[in-house]
Amino acid sequence: MQIVKEKLDIDEKLEKKINNLLNFNNIKAKLENGNIISLSNTNIAYIEPHSLEIKGITYLFFNECEDVYMNDLSRSIPLKELEQYNFTFEDIMLKRDIESIKCFINPFYELNFQAKWDKLSVAKKQELITSYIDSIEVIKNDKDIKIKHITFRKTFIEEYANIFNSGGINSNQEIKANDVPINIEVSAPMTREEIKSYIKKLQLNFPIDYQELKKEQIND
Repeated sequence: MQIVKEKLDIDEKLEKKINNLLNFNNIKAKLENGNIISLSNTNIAYIEPHSLEIKGITYLFFNECEDVYMNDLSRSIPLKELEQYNFTFEDIMLKRDIESIKCFINPFYELNFQAKWDKLSVAKKQELITSYIDSIEVIKNDKDIKIKHITFRKTFIEEYANIFNSGGINSNQEIKANDVPINIEVSAPMTREEIKSYIKKLQLNFPIDYQELKKEQIND
């Protein structure tokens, strides 16, 4: 059984939009073609999305899809919304926090995301889930097919590590507020001025504020 890769053409409209974004932001990067990956002598196949790497972030695109995915397929934003950002680390973190706040203030927001997923066809789910896999080894018998081994994209693992080391993935931290221990999520460290600027950007979307804690309130 062999893995067959066939290069996927990039939709002309999509390619034009991406090139316009790159030119507008004076970014030198190239949109790489995705692939149709299949297992010979089976009906198993999936689409590897087109990719664009900028400053350690890989953006994933599908033809005739108005959404863009970042690093993996767990979250997406509309392509037209991407035009408002300049591909900076802060922009990515801002979008991540906006999505988190939406889920916090509206429990149905995440349920709507789940509902959209449930409506996808089996083939589409397979396409999305396996788009960050380099190879897959299966065992086929008369009744079914079992997965023996999966190799994830090296770039996917490296990108995840890069985001984690940059503070883009939250970690849990126990602090004390009024002598009461509570768990919070912490992310990329910022100076006081950077935080004030960041909060102002978030306040364009939500009426939020922040609270400063003294150093001794944070447990080692």
